[in-house]
Amino acid sequence: PLDLEAHGFQIVRTALPYGDYSLAWPDLRKHIAYERKSLPDFVACCGKERARFEKELLALRGYRWKAVVCEFDWQQLMAGEYRSMLSPASATASVAAWVAMGIPVMFCGSPLGAASFVADSLRQRAAEVLKFAKEAIV
Repeated sequence: PLDLEAHGFQIVRTALPYGDYSLAWPDLRKHIAYERKSLPDFVACCGKERARFEKELLALRGYRWKAVVCEFDWQQLMAGEYRSMLSPASATASVAAWVAMGIPVMFCGSPLGAASFVADSLRQRAAEVLKFAKEAIV
């Protein structure tokens, strides 16, 4: 798991319908879903687990804020720096197809980079929602 506690978040481990990370307060679990992927996991999702993963991506399209958050960078994918028979061209074409479906794919370079992206994004979404709520109450 990503170290979001290092970014000031209290972690509540619970099952989510989709994705690995969301926000419990304010409760945005029906609106935010971030799916974390290591390089080996991502490559499997481009190959043998593709049908299952694409069903999950279709569900993620219903979320206002969603992303596949990768703990590796684009160059690693293009260079085939993984143990699989899947070609780099197939892996990068999968990314292009998923982005065309409306799913952002964020290449964060490392678990630390992925944690930073998720923490910053969750913090921004929470601030946006709380600001709107405050303005609506006035």
